[in-house]
Amino acid sequence: MDLDHPIFSESVRRIRQWLGPTDLDPVQQELLERLVHSSGDLAIAADLRFSAGACGLGLEALAAGAVILTDTAMAAAAVAPMARRTFANPVRCILEWAPAVAPPGGTRSAEGMTAALAACPGAVVLIGSAPTALERLLDQLDQPGGSQRPALVIGMPVGFVGVAESKRRLAASGWPQIRLEGSKGGAGLVGASCNALLRRAWLNARDGRPLPRVPVPVGELIDKLTILTIKRERILEPERARHVSEEFDQLQAVARQLGLGTDQGPLAELSRQLEGVNRQLWDVEEEIRAGERAGCFDTAFIALARSVYLLNDQRAALKRRINEQSGSALVEEKSYGED
Repeated sequence: MDLDHPIFSESVRRIRQWLGPTDLDPVQQELLERLVHSSGDLAIAADLRFSAGACGLGLEALAAGAVILTDTAMAAAAVAPMARRTFANPVRCILEWAPAVAPPGGTRSAEGMTAALAACPGAVVLIGSAPTALERLLDQLDQPGGSQRPALVIGMPVGFVGVAESKRRLAASGWPQIRLEGSKGGAGLVGASCNALLRRAWLNARDGRPLPRVPVPVGELIDKLTILTIKRERILEPERARHVSEEFDQLQAVARQLGLGTDQGPLAELSRQLEGVNRQLWDVEEEIRAGERAGCFDTAFIALARSVYLLNDQRAALKRRINEQSGSALVEEKSYGED
């Protein structure tokens, strides 16, 4: 299936030439090019923002058939043709759930958002016109529990009343997001953003590129993030550092989607303790390697080797406590000797 009309392809070629080099990754670049094509505005590049791993989460959700939830019928109409031609994602407008009359002091969009999120967990949410809907979505994300959490928010409400405030709040939320700063936005632009992700997810699937989704205990996820944090500090060779950052960003985005992105509370404290243990392990293993290179296997070397399993016991205990605190559906089991 050819997703691109020749005129669109030529337009993108010219847009890419006019934009020149950017610091965006390939998927972000494609999304920017589609926004420029839809708006006719090259300056839009300065206002486009992505949270870490947002595009990857969007690709995964759309390829899995996630509902695309829009704040207006116009945005739904902009996305529906591409959805039909790719993964046949359901495209729904929050106004389907809205009351016929807005409540006093409120909006139909905000009321519709509350009900729509409950009906469509894991949706890709597009907001191009209604900052009150974005505010209500963020209110829902502040609530405990994860049943109403979307996979990705594309927040681009347009206008001058409440728009900048809602975008600032979205930025501060840490939720997986793609947004336009300032007053720019609209149904056409959120639709273009979603279409860019649908197109890329479809081409990846057609080309056989995997979008891995491996279930692991929460403690294992946090453990991996702490190790990647250490690697980001200590691996300096540019290509290897890029790989580490890409992996960290993807896993950090998953952690945030699960509501694990806070720096406060008992889970955060356990995560910090786990990072401390992993830092000790890193240093011990470096000293062991240095001893092996020097051929020095004295009592100090033996003590270092023994400390590895002691530290790994601490590490396993912390991961178990994280699983218990988070209510992880999966739990990692360890067994050594007579344990």
